[in-house]
Order: sequence, then structure tokens, then C-alpha cells
Amino acid sequence: MRIGLIIFSDGWGGAENVVHSLARAFKEKNEDVFLIINQEITRYFRDLPGVRTYDVGPLYSPRRMLGSLLRLNAPSADLVEGVAPMPYVWNALRAARRWAIRTAVARILVEEKTDIVSLHLEEAFSLYPTCIEPLNIPTVVTLHSPLLGVPRKSSLDPLKERRRRSLTSVMNGVEGITYQSACELESLRSLPKPPRCRPAAIPNGVHVDEMRRQAGVALRGDGRKIVYMGGSRWQKGGELAVRTMSLLRDLDGLEMHMLGKIPEGHGIRIMAKELELDGRITFHGFVPSPDVFSYLNSAHIVLIPSVSEGFSVTAIEAMALGRPIVGTNVGGIPTAVRDGRNAVLVEPDPYELANAIRQLLREPDRMNAMSEVNWDDAARYDWGLVSQMYIDYFDGIVSRCSGPAPWFDGRSRRSPTRVAERACDRDHH
Repeated sequence: MRIGLIIFSDGWGGAENVVHSLARAFKEKNEDVFLIINQEITRYFRDLPGVRTYDVGPLYSPRRMLGSLLRLNAPSADLVEGVAPMPYVWNALRAARRWAIRTAVARILVEEKTDIVSLHLEEAFSLYPTCIEPLNIPTVVTLHSPLLGVPRKSSLDPLKERRRRSLTSVMNGVEGITYQSACELESLRSLPKPPRCRPAAIPNGVHVDEMRRQAGVALRGDGRKIVYMGGSRWQKGGELAVRTMSLLRDLDGLEMHMLGKIPEGHGIRIMAKELELDGRITFHGFVPSPDVFSYLNSAHIVLIPSVSEGFSVTAIEAMALGRPIVGTNVGGIPTAVRDGRNAVLVEPDPYELANAIRQLLREPDRMNAMSEVNWDDAARYDWGLVSQMYIDYFDGIVSRCSGPAPWFDGRSRRSPTRVAERACDRDHH
């Protein structure tokens, strides 16, 4: 089975981690897999031997997008990092770039003679009506988080209305939808029409044995260490983590280590400074795999203070290394870990999080028991098992959707470029 994975995003996170691991796991199971990604994230996918990778150019750097649209040599994205134009200009630029790459994406899918397309994140979803559906290639959408802010009825806000119509069209057109927790499935009810396919629950995964082999100890010293992995994305609750630490300043030797990209001048850093936590919180920036596992393995407690979450990859990575977890009971976190068994889960409130940490640190026997349980329970999330769930689901869809290949007209093979152009032109008209 030839599987095309498509993801467009502006950096590394849970969804990107899943796609990277999924591509690798498919290859290890002798599936023929390729990736279509944007320029900003190509560096994260260079270590996948045997997986073909197609870069369709920039989608998140305003100058690079404009340069690409005008066929100019645009300046480096580093010159505009952290700077975005007004929302309507920003969305117009991205829409123009999506329109510009649609034929290229369709051509890749035709040249690869793709059996099934797997779409990840909304930027990739938006390509479905314009360049994938016209090719009649079976397509599966994977939800990595709930669909937030989608109005059920028509909205006067043109951006919200466009998104509502686009998501409704995609979810009613694709042959399959996978979700990781009940909150993602529930969010589909915000759409005006239900999906025409039956969604399937497939969890995230981890390479359990490999993580354990690679994990060392990155953080030295006698202090007790809280590790937060969410970077600056608002959903991950970085500010909530800082407020929680401010309530624990009376605990001698307690440190917080914040991983993930949090730029200088960001509100999280400013808050830490204003709360005089410079000596208690350390910012480590983005840490790639496998080095990041050594930071997780150094934690006395892994903190997951998300305010919105799909299925937490950090939670199952912490489980695989036998780390105690304190987190919020939002979204898919209670699906990934069980409160009282794998973690202590509370409301997304700094006082509740601080009390949970304080209480857990007072009970070393409870921490040790949680570590042992997490070490054992992580086996059910191994990518060997999870990837087979995807393969079985994809196989079923391909079998039901078998028909003439979109690149074959019954008499002679047409050029992939012409097939792609005709498909995109047919959608446009």
C-alpha cells in the first residue's frame, strides 16, 4: 500500500511528532510511504531513511510566501520570525499559497500512484477539496486536537464562515477520520453536517523500547525537578505552569525546566521574570529527539498544564520512562492517562496544580508506585501496535474504494502533470 502523509505547520509539536513516528513505523512494516510537507518543517523530517519527502515551499513566513508567489528570491525567514501581518492579510497570503501549490501536490500524488492520503492539521485539510478530492484518491483525516471555535450556524465573520464551510466540506468528503480521544469526536458535532464516514479511535504512540535505550539524565544536581514540555503554544498552558511554580517557591530545591520554543520577550518569560522566578525556572528551548528523552527521564514530576489538548504525546512519553505525572483533566489527557493510576489530574488552575505537586512530593511511596505502573502501562501505546491499527483501517478503506486509477484513462497513460492540472481545473470550474 502506497501511503501519502501530508502535514503543514509552523514548527515541531505533538502532531508533527506523530507524523514523523507514523512514517517511520509504516516503513518498518514495509509499507511504501512518502511525505508532503512545507519548507518551515523540513528539517524535522530529514532523519527518515527510505521515506520520500516533498517540500512544497513556505506557508508560514510572510516574506518567503510573498517571494514565492512573485517568483522572487525572498529573504530568510529569520528576519521576520515572530512577526505576522494583520489577520486578514495573513490569511489571504496563506490562501494564495495554498492555491499556488495545489497542482504541485496533486502532481506528486499522481506520480506516486498513491493508494491512500493521510491528512494532518487543518492547513493540510484545506487542500482536500481543491486537489485531492478531484483525483478520487481515498483520503483519511486525523484529528490531533478538538475543532475549536467552529460556529454551528452561519457566521458574519468571513474568516470563521470560511473555516466552517471548509471543515464541513472536508469531513463530509473524506473516506475516513481518525481521532485519539472522545473530545475530538465530540468536536465534530459543531459542524452543520455530520461526517459521512464512521470515525475510528486510534491513539498516539511511542517507540517504548527505543526511548528507554536512548534516555540518559540531562539534568544534574540534587534539586527536585519539574519538567514542562509544551513550549509557547497557548493550548499547552505555559503561563499556567509559571503561576504554578510561583506557588511552590517555598519548597527548597524545587526547580522547573521548560522545554520547547519560547522566544525572548514572550509573555511566559516576562511572567517568570515579574514573579521573580529567574533562579527557579530554566528555559531550554527546542530540544530534538532523542535528547529530549533525557530531560524527561530527569524529571521527578512531569507537568502537563494544558488548557486544551487532544491526546497528549508528552503523557505517554512520560509513562514510557516511568515518570510521575501531574496534569489537567482537559480534552484527551484523561484518555491517555488514568487519574489516580498514571497521573494526578486536576482542573486547569494554578492552585490545584500546585497542591497536587506538593502532595505528591510528600508521598514518595505513591510516586514510586505511579512510576512502576506507568512503566508497565506504556506498552499498549507502542508504535508497533498503533501503526498496525492505522494500516488495518487504511486497508479497509482502500478495499472499499477500489476503482480505476486517476492517472489512467482506459486507453493510455496521461502525464501526471496533465492529470493534476485537469483535476484542479475541474474543481475550480
